[in-house]
Amino acid sequence: MKLLGGGLEQLRGALARGDASFRLIVPTATMAEHVRNLIAREGFLLRPGVVATLSKFIEPWIVGLPQISGPLLYLLVDEAVRRLKRPEFARVAHLPGFGVALARMIEELSAAGCDPPALAEFVAETGAPVPLGAAFAAVYREVEIELIARGVGMRATRLRRAAAAIRRSGTGAVKSVWLEGFYRINAPERELIDALRKHADVTETPPSGESGNPGVRTELVTAPVIEREADEIARRIQEDVEAGREFREIGVILRNPDTYAPLLAATFERFGIPARFYFSSPLSDHGAVRYLTAAVDAMLGGWDHARTLAAMRMEASGFGVSGAMDWFDFEIRKQLPGRGIEALREIVTKGGESRAYLLRLLDSLADLEALRVDTTHSPKEWAARTRALSARARLARPQDGISWNEVAVSRGQAEALRAFEAAMDDAAESFPGEHVRFEEFWRRAKAVLRLTPLRVADHRRNVVHVMSAHEARQWELPVVFVCGLLERQFPKHAQPDPFFGDRARQALNARGIAVRTPAEMDEEEALLFHIAVTRATSELTLSYPEMDARGERNLPSLFLDRFAVERVAARPVSTRRASPHPRPPGIGAIRDEALLKVLAGQHEVMRPTGLESFLQCPFQFFGSYTLKLRPAPPRPEDRLDFRVQGTIVHRVLAEWTPARPPIEPLFDRIFEEVCEKEHVPSGYRREALRQQLLQDLLRIAADDKLPDAVASETEVSFEEQIGGVMVRGRIDRVDRLASGRSLVVDYKYSLQMQKYVKNDNSLQGPLYAIAAERLGHDVAAMLYCGVRGGTRDNVLYTGWTDGLSELKGSYLPLTQEWLTEATSKVEAAAAEIREGRVAPKPFSTAPCRYCDYRDVCRYEAEEAVTAGA
Repeated sequence: MKLLGGGLEQLRGALARGDASFRLIVPTATMAEHVRNLIAREGFLLRPGVVATLSKFIEPWIVGLPQISGPLLYLLVDEAVRRLKRPEFARVAHLPGFGVALARMIEELSAAGCDPPALAEFVAETGAPVPLGAAFAAVYREVEIELIARGVGMRATRLRRAAAAIRRSGTGAVKSVWLEGFYRINAPERELIDALRKHADVTETPPSGESGNPGVRTELVTAPVIEREADEIARRIQEDVEAGREFREIGVILRNPDTYAPLLAATFERFGIPARFYFSSPLSDHGAVRYLTAAVDAMLGGWDHARTLAAMRMEASGFGVSGAMDWFDFEIRKQLPGRGIEALREIVTKGGESRAYLLRLLDSLADLEALRVDTTHSPKEWAARTRALSARARLARPQDGISWNEVAVSRGQAEALRAFEAAMDDAAESFPGEHVRFEEFWRRAKAVLRLTPLRVADHRRNVVHVMSAHEARQWELPVVFVCGLLERQFPKHAQPDPFFGDRARQALNARGIAVRTPAEMDEEEALLFHIAVTRATSELTLSYPEMDARGERNLPSLFLDRFAVERVAARPVSTRRASPHPRPPGIGAIRDEALLKVLAGQHEVMRPTGLESFLQCPFQFFGSYTLKLRPAPPRPEDRLDFRVQGTIVHRVLAEWTPARPPIEPLFDRIFEEVCEKEHVPSGYRREALRQQLLQDLLRIAADDKLPDAVASETEVSFEEQIGGVMVRGRIDRVDRLASGRSLVVDYKYSLQMQKYVKNDNSLQGPLYAIAAERLGHDVAAMLYCGVRGGTRDNVLYTGWTDGLSELKGSYLPLTQEWLTEATSKVEAAAAEIREGRVAPKPFSTAPCRYCDYRDVCRYEAEEAVTAGA
């Protein structure tokens, strides 16, 4: 770590002399923490308050005026907007971001020394440049009145009061003050510093304009996408560590942490790189708090099944990660939409005793109904009741020997629940004291949770430091990465202020109210970039992604123009954890003898579709037919999918084919039965698909391409030994012709009929033909019938025939060689299945995008890494 001026040396000197009158003032709490830790490691004893921020330094002079928290200020602003009902804000007053923008602007004006009367005077005299000025000034005045009534103040108010107190009574034991690293000094801060100068020696050292360290090796890396950029950073960190560098000697500087911090956290976790992130996150985003919030919202929403299920699935429920919850999840999804906790209990009771603990969870959630009462209570009473909710978050108890990440999770949960309880008290403080309904209290409580920052203490030393560009001013490290160097990300361009635009800000500055102008914001961006690229003492790596998430080319930061270095492309990398423990080799087959016996027993009987699945990809077969995994049930609007449509078509044709009754009444009955069973909701899509299915079936009923049948069988089941393998299946239709020969038909609800005959691994056709022969039929043709689409008078058929003259159209030859080849494929596939082959090796990658296991096997990603290695 490096402070940019001489404050650290002055502090060391004062401590060595035993001088208790020295104070070092820094801009941020993290900078103060770093200095204190560094001094303590050097063996100095440091009294509290010797190194502090301005807000902490002035505490002795402002007793009785606590600083208002950000969330409470937002609530006061929000309440003022609701109370005043200004027509200028009517269309946006309900938006959370509007209240945040108002509160931020009020803080900026206060920091510039502009109180409500001064602003009202400015608006009255200026007029045109500030169209929303009168409404804003009215809100500001209401907020100021509330602050005075509550005995709290904003930072600027506290600074001015401290300055007045110091002017009156002096600085006491403080005789020397060193201010280090402040970008700019606003009016209240300047007033305080001027007051300090009358009683103490004051030294100011702003951020240095130093040009950086000589001899730093600089590289500019470009990556195809942001994920590859993160991978490249991790790869280079691993190489540095393997070459002997410590993790703590490496830093990553971000200007856009909302985008990069989560990605880098996940990437470093994959690579086994320990890192400390110097960022806070909203309290509402923590898992334990999200669970409590989701549970209360589900209760207030009448236990909507989708919202209740989302709450129950969270880890903090205590049962979110379990096989029983997976079962419950699927059962609920099948029946959405729904409402009411009793209906959920009925579903759980179907699961038997093994799922009884889900009933206990539902009972626990039902207890929340006590909050939804018709009576009102005081805000403090509601705060007390909601604080008790923290006990409902079921947290795993830490065990001996756990990893740092598990320790951090445990600490974070405890800290989040403490902050949750404090947030409830903050929400209560925002009310003037009258009794309120729970819904109103909860609305404000959620706002506090959303605006309260949460940062979990991390005191590890040997970690990579991931920090913001503002935080970086106090650091100097051997290896530094500055990523995300794109226009509008670094530099960030000033957005027009909705209340005080450029002209208004210039007018405010002309009156001595020093608010920031766009030009000053641009200067600060340039300074931040300069600081970021001068933090390295040995190696500096700059990087950006060439493409955005839409596949469009990004514009590199114009700041990069000052670097005359060649761009280096990021290399494809595979995850190599920075750990002494080697990764196990990839496994392409099951070798355990006991498991192989289980496989043989489980797959003693094969199905044609299963064999085709194995030939397409052994891993797909393993997931679907060995593990019997099921994809998540579709959303209500997607339930009438191709599977359900195919079920309707097959049932209708199975009942219609033998006697050929009018098909429309038959279709109407079966369509309603299937839709009821599958919980398909009514709506436009359902009716549109109903009409499409009916038209397809009417076309089949009117078709005359197939020769007349003497008799027809449908849904013909078989179980036959084919090539030493027991194969079980069901043929859609077998027609006996007048000639005594038979025609086998398999219905396909698809527009792509040729794929069933051109795919070398398609086994249904030959296996159905063999099975029909075994059942006593003289098979003359095996056809696929395309039920879906086609033209008004044309049904699509494809398949094989041995020359059946009555059959219209052209088909492939049905030969013994074709049947023998299929039999050999069945034998080979069955043998490999029983030998335990499970490797993800697709015959064709085209179907991979539809595969349920594409995110698990990572076949294409692994192939890309192998190709680039």
